[in-house]
Amino acid sequence: DLYNHKIWTFQNGTLELLAGGDTALDVNGQPVGGYHDGPADRCSFKLPWAVAPFLDGWAVSDAENHAIRYLSGGTVQTLNCSAAETGLPTSGEAVAFSYPTGLAAGSGSLYVSDTHQGAIRKIAPDGSVTAFASGLAEPMGLCWSDGALYVAETGANRIVKIVNGEVFTVAGSGQEGLADGPASQAAFAFPQGVAVDQG
Repeated sequence: DLYNHKIWTFQNGTLELLAGGDTALDVNGQPVGGYHDGPADRCSFKLPWAVAPFLDGWAVSDAENHAIRYLSGGTVQTLNCSAAETGLPTSGEAVAFSYPTGLAAGSGSLYVSDTHQGAIRKIAPDGSVTAFASGLAEPMGLCWSDGALYVAETGANRIVKIVNGEVFTVAGSGQEGLADGPASQAAFAFPQGVAVDQG
């Protein structure tokens, strides 16, 4: 819930708050969000963008706080991830994310679109981080299907998939627009999400 800076669950027709407390309002009366760990009903997010299962709880990408938050047992904390390889951007001893958005869980690990760094990061269950893909143009939405990670490559106006470290175009000519037709000729305008129908 970007406007209210909250995370909700919706099940059996019932909407229930999962995390995010009320925050200060700006001059227009709109909630501004914040950055506070702690009890889920009193924590705060700045821009909660995506949610994915991770370990025994939920990971939340908090884009404007440049952080991955973790919700479990009624408590929210910031994941303090360590670099498992050289070359990753760090702040102190932790890996530094720049506007993390899309999340996808796979084989026990968490995959994160590190949007402003044009990369996909892989967070292992022990908190160590490796580079899964780089050189992308503002990747955002993520999902797994049949061993491939599908990515909404927002800055390139296309959908790609990553298989064994290689990037393949699924759809989109790369030109901004609105056009149906053959996948290679279709046009998108800053696609931000992607999902795969398993049916």
